[in-house]
Amino acid sequence: MFYINSKQLRYLVALSEERNFSRAADLTHISQPALSRSIRALEEELGIKFFDRSASGVVLTMAGELTVRHARYLLKGIDNLVNDIEFIKNCEFQCIKMGIDPHCADTLLPELLIDTFEEYPKIKIQVEISDCESLLQRLMERKIDFAVTNQRHLKSNSKITIQRLSAIDAAFYVRQGHPLLLREHNFKSELLNYPLVSAIAEPFTQEIMRSVLNLSPDEFFFPHVQCVHASTLKTLANRSNSVLLLSTPPLRQYSSGNDLISLNFSDCRPEPIEFGIGYISENASPMLSDIISFLIKR
Repeated sequence: MFYINSKQLRYLVALSEERNFSRAADLTHISQPALSRSIRALEEELGIKFFDRSASGVVLTMAGELTVRHARYLLKGIDNLVNDIEFIKNCEFQCIKMGIDPHCADTLLPELLIDTFEEYPKIKIQVEISDCESLLQRLMERKIDFAVTNQRHLKSNSKITIQRLSAIDAAFYVRQGHPLLLREHNFKSELLNYPLVSAIAEPFTQEIMRSVLNLSPDEFFFPHVQCVHASTLKTLANRSNSVLLLSTPPLRQYSSGNDLISLNFSDCRPEPIEFGIGYISENASPMLSDIISFLIKR
């Protein structure tokens, strides 16, 4: 019968991430000798070796990788238990960790946070903005509670439970007096004659440009400027002949007047981008499940 406490597991996970005893000790707020003794005691208790130690640092053994994977799962369960107990005691959910991709952050994050705080005024939220692949990895490693991103990326992993969010429209915008507006019709064939600037991350830009310009699957089109800060791109579009590819909510948020005009192609409109919330259902505490359900229904 093994005896393992949660502190030992946290020390083990910290060392697996830092690969350095000194940094792991600082991270867990104990002395380096104490950390070494704890890891050694756990190895002796289980009769396995977690790390190969060398002058350049420490490397997880196969047994160490397996143990760390289970340790993260157990620690997440402990954290969920503590959070739910605190919620019951104080009507306050301690903290949830949300991962969101840059485009979703620019389009959905403000309203998601506003609505959540109105419903759960004492909630604490930690937001991590990163690319889709990194978010999925962080989700599988149980370092975030849920990820908000394009549904297509969430569907790539069968272990992830997906809840659909509202679709977001995208459109092309130009400044007043732009040459494309001087034509009787906005000819989409002329779109490539002007620099494209986009707040919509790859590969969404590729999908939109293929649908609008009828590009073949092997043709690639890259924007001249790609940036998650919609306000910066809006200023650029107002001061140049560039064409701005942007989702609708940020334009409403940053526009103080009718300074940007949407291009209307009679025969084609960009497809809406389908967003979703992805999470590992077996890791979700009752409170987290309640919050996710609220965000879906909002």
